[in-house]
Amino acid sequence: MTDPDAVARALARLASGAARHRERDTDDTDSRSVVADAEAAMERVSTAAAFVDAGREAELRRAVEDADGRGDDALATRGRAVLSTLEAFRDAAGQERE
Repeated sequence: MTDPDAVARALARLASGAARHRERDTDDTDSRSVVADAEAAMERVSTAAAFVDAGREAELRRAVEDADGRGDDALATRGRAVLSTLEAFRDAAGQERE
């Protein structure tokens, strides 16, 4: 069973946007890797929080922009879906616990 306090902490980290930002150039292979890593991280709130904590949300946004720029609509759509999931986690974290 998942520890509710661990989930709450992970959601709080997501909601606060606590992340280390790092600059990195992306190419096609890297963009695909970033999106795949992001998709895998969304399987659990704790891994989603770790993804954000590692500064990878900014990396994902760049990968989506790169995919858009190359006309890779499928990859950009997948990346946007992950960004939507992160936003949903943040929205959930803003809700009061019952």
